[in-house]
Amino acid sequence: MTSPSTAARGAPAVVIHVAPEPEEPFRPRRRTCFPRCGAAVFQGFKDAAGQVAAKLTGLAVFSASSMAGGTAVRVVSNVVTATGAVSGAVIAVRIARHQFGTDTAAARAATALSAVAGAGLGAAITVGHAPAALALEWAVLEAGFLIVMFRCFAVRAGDEGHPREKAVAALAAVGVGAIGYALHGHIQVGGRAVGTFWRPSDPNFMARQSGVIFEAILVECFKDALSGVGSPPDRRGLTLEGRISAAAKGLPAYVAASVFINGLAGTSFLPETDGLGGRVHFSQLAPTVLLGCLPNWVRGTANFVAVEHSWGYWRKDGEPANPLEYRPKKKELADRVSSVLQKSAVRFTLIAGRNAVYASLREMGFSMQGAALWAQGIYAVFAQYRDLYADLMSGEGWTPALMPLWSCAEPPSAFHSSAERS
Repeated sequence: MTSPSTAARGAPAVVIHVAPEPEEPFRPRRRTCFPRCGAAVFQGFKDAAGQVAAKLTGLAVFSASSMAGGTAVRVVSNVVTATGAVSGAVIAVRIARHQFGTDTAAARAATALSAVAGAGLGAAITVGHAPAALALEWAVLEAGFLIVMFRCFAVRAGDEGHPREKAVAALAAVGVGAIGYALHGHIQVGGRAVGTFWRPSDPNFMARQSGVIFEAILVECFKDALSGVGSPPDRRGLTLEGRISAAAKGLPAYVAASVFINGLAGTSFLPETDGLGGRVHFSQLAPTVLLGCLPNWVRGTANFVAVEHSWGYWRKDGEPANPLEYRPKKKELADRVSSVLQKSAVRFTLIAGRNAVYASLREMGFSMQGAALWAQGIYAVFAQYRDLYADLMSGEGWTPALMPLWSCAEPPSAFHSSAERS
């Protein structure tokens, strides 16, 4: 604002700058609870909706494959084993390529070794080798712990860390997995060592795994088709750190639902046989299979709340403060197909490992309920981070701009906004 009389006398003009009002940060807690609860329940319903048709299709394939005989049984077993090997190799190669790169001979060698190890573990898990499944789970836990620990040290030091840290985490995970595999041979359960079970003696086990292939693919197809329905907070708007945090917040609810619904309530609907070693009846197993969709409802609802709760702190730079205003970029058809196949590989491997643990526990004398409690609990811990594995396969990484943040009082989104204004 300039004074006219002052300007006429030739005096310097005085300009008054009015500072813009600060942007009000998004606070989900101020919103009405009931609409958000309804949206969270709808998100859970959307996640569970595709499970119904997929699980029933998998059960139908399981039932049909169990009635095959002779050459058909060998064909089914070979196809399922090959699928497990390919799935394991794809997961290992995709993650290794983005973590180690392909620029040097050592990086290419590490990627190739990861492919071989992934294929071997995938095939072993698919045929029902429980020690391989448990050893892989220990290795994943160890690698995840070390990577997060190294990340914390790097953030506090204000640098990006050293590439050798990834190699240390990978080698430590291999070592822990090998030790865990060896120890399983000395664990006595029911008078028999766990390591003696190369594969279940159940003739229907590979038929069960064949149904998992169709279930995994159909579930991911339904999830991709329904991804644009509604306007929930989308985890893709969070940084990788934020996705890990949100998954950890939703983990207790999903584990509890899997254990109590699938482990306790689900087994009460089963007949005297659960499809292991006896004739498979679609109508007898269908109620338990349908009940198994409910934990996914709980998972979707809990993750909805967790993402919204984490949005204000962990949203990506440039994303809106209100999570309901976030709109992910549309993918090309080829990218969508690739994403569905990668997620299907992860889902198949996880479910196949769960089946291997369950079948082995049953052979060691566990009741249906006891075996289901252990198998479902272990599975839920890793299945909660299923989408995170797919993120790593697609090349998602740590956010470089977060390096100095842990010494700041502002959240990442506020840091980016202040940096842009300056």
